[in-house]
Amino acid sequence: MFLNPRTVSDELEILRHLNVRMTLPPKEIQSLSRLEKGFHGELVFDQWLTNLKVEVIILSDLLFEVQKTKFQIDSLAITQDRLYLSEVKNFEGDYLYDAENDRFFICSGKEITNPLHQLQRCDTLLRQLLGNLGFQFQIVSLLAFVNPEFTLYQLPRDLPIVLPTQLNGFIKKINGAPSNLHSRRHRVLADQLLSSIIKESPYPKLFKYEYGQLRKGIYCKMCKSFKLIVRGSVLICNKCNCQERIDQAVVRSTYEYKLLFPTEKITAKTIKEWCAIIESDWIIRRTLKETFMARGNGQWTYYE
Repeated sequence: MFLNPRTVSDELEILRHLNVRMTLPPKEIQSLSRLEKGFHGELVFDQWLTNLKVEVIILSDLLFEVQKTKFQIDSLAITQDRLYLSEVKNFEGDYLYDAENDRFFICSGKEITNPLHQLQRCDTLLRQLLGNLGFQFQIVSLLAFVNPEFTLYQLPRDLPIVLPTQLNGFIKKINGAPSNLHSRRHRVLADQLLSSIIKESPYPKLFKYEYGQLRKGIYCKMCKSFKLIVRGSVLICNKCNCQERIDQAVVRSTYEYKLLFPTEKITAKTIKEWCAIIESDWIIRRTLKETFMARGNGQWTYYE
């Protein structure tokens, strides 16, 4: 059972929107590609977990803080007597592990941060968090590589690594152990872990962008094109023929604006300018009033 379905991070969502509305700097293009690849890998791993037949609670994408130290867990599976902590990597290509020096390399020769160190760090901090919450469980920590185009050379057999060809065996191993979650403590643990999650703002990590840099208008929800025309109560994309109700498109664009500019007030004037293609003030005001909470009066009205 997935208790908290995985969602797109705010950082990735912001970069997706900015990529449509402006030309991203090279560094941000790399960040967008890395985040997209990582998120896709986590979804692939989630799909593998749907093959679990035993009773299990699965928590996804958890960010905690223990003694002023933050750590993130990609996936945590709670079974009867143990927790499976999984660090998911969507690496592609040929890699080499130098066991003597405990170092990871791309086969081209470039060294990368050792993901096993990240896994060990999460393991240690999770044990501390469990102790703080008053729980004791055996923790099985695994580094899971999910991309079928990934190869790791010189891998010792005793490392906590699951290769793409071993994912099926990993699932079978969990299914082969009894797991009865009738005890209330498993759900209590899951609920306490979820209540311990911290929210980290993505904005300090992003480059500085301004309203004037971004292209205005509503873009197609399917192909991201700005080539939309208004026809009655719908918007039609001239590129892919996708249709969307105007009010739904305005709401979608408003949430986008709120994400990109969280400190700015949402007003009918602002959203009309942001959407650009919608000429009717009445449609904008009606849609905002129906979807958001109105504050203030008259020309000072804004929406939350």
